[in-house]
Amino acid sequence: MKVKLTNQYCGPKGSFTPGSIIEVEYGEGQQLIIGGYAEAVADAKPSHAAKPAAAAPVVEAPVVEAAPEPAVEVPAVPKPKAKAKAKAKKAKAKRRGGAK
Repeated sequence: MKVKLTNQYCGPKGSFTPGSIIEVEYGEGQQLIIGGYAEAVADAKPSHAAKPAAAAPVVEAPVVEAAPEPAVEVPAVPKPKAKAKAKAKKAKAKRRGGAK
């Protein structure tokens, strides 16, 4: 199937700019057209004898606005000053030769 690209397209067969007409598999071409990435070329025909499926109707989802998230205050983690002081005191006492 031949399609005319409306956007840049990169794939295993190369990189193509908008406006390029490329040959792709029928299913891939249909996906590109449905997604709005390509337009069908007039002489494009399916590679199999089956009739092409009718395009599904476009159903737009309702727009739902998300509520703003409340500000969350993170409590400060207190520094373990008491442990650090006790450790320093033990180290100092050890250097002096005795424990207190």
